[in-house]
Amino acid sequence: MLLDIPADVVKIDKSFLDSGFNSEKKKEYIKQMGVLIYSTDNEIIFEGVETEEQANFLLDCGFRFAQGYLFEKPIYVDDFESKYIY
Repeated sequence: MLLDIPADVVKIDKSFLDSGFNSEKKKEYIKQMGVLIYSTDNEIIFEGVETEEQANFLLDCGFRFAQGYLFEKPIYVDDFESKYIY
């Protein structure tokens, strides 16, 4: 499906990170899932990053984009624009 859809970004649901940190096998699955997505020339955004451990794991795997409470709580568009867009 990833090969045929007109997308350039794939968002990975937070459930993968929630369940992925209780075994090395699950961590390897997340890493390989990302490798597969990158092979389709898509970028990846991981949702639901809440801990430094999760963020460091993603960085160690070579993933560049993530969102979640570790970085910022949900905010209104006006607040986002005034804070991040100059």
